[in-house]
Amino acid sequence: MASRHLLKRCAFAIKRATSSVRLHHLLDAIVFRHQGNRVEGRRGNGLHLVGADVWHTRFVFHGTGNQVWLASDTELRDCTIEVFGTGHEVRVGPRCRILRTHIRLEDHGCQVLVGAHTSIEGAHLAAVEPTMRLTIGEGCMLSHDIDIRTSDSHAIYDAETGTRLNPPAPVAVGPGVWIGAHVQVLKGVTLGAGSVVGTRSLVTRSVPPGSLAAGSPASVLREGVTWTRER
Repeated sequence: MASRHLLKRCAFAIKRATSSVRLHHLLDAIVFRHQGNRVEGRRGNGLHLVGADVWHTRFVFHGTGNQVWLASDTELRDCTIEVFGTGHEVRVGPRCRILRTHIRLEDHGCQVLVGAHTSIEGAHLAAVEPTMRLTIGEGCMLSHDIDIRTSDSHAIYDAETGTRLNPPAPVAVGPGVWIGAHVQVLKGVTLGAGSVVGTRSLVTRSVPPGSLAAGSPASVLREGVTWTRER
């Protein structure tokens, strides 16, 4: 009786695992499902766990030719990764810890890249409009309720010339950046290596490396700073 129950679980896990992603081993498929994860979408997309620890996370694919890579010793909990379109890539480096985060890609050819040893307590990361890239470097620390996006999501035009006034632009968060709670980072911004962004800031322009920026809109308050995860 127990063997029959196990076979049913295996068959169900295989069906779920192969419906839209590739999991390399049957055991991976069973554990993946048991840990409260869900995959929704069409065939022709790749989900590569490579030893990641994933719990209560949804992977939603609307399109084909998309790839999600989660490296070894990376932890994902209570997250959602949504992909709309084709040719997108999400790549999370080793030993990251990402909680309560929503990653969204739209159109085609976009990338969301997260470097090793980065922690995110809760964020919305959106790479929107064709070929846009959102990069977070190694060793970053992001607090909760953070919004980073490559687009305003809706176009604004000059009424006379028809010229678009708010085109998309990539966002780059350099290595070793600390972003405080309730921060919004808009399109085209680069946060230099080792910089710090204060709580509830609205970042509309780039911040130099090793600088402390805060405010709405954010401005550089001090240069030549460093920080540590310890108190």
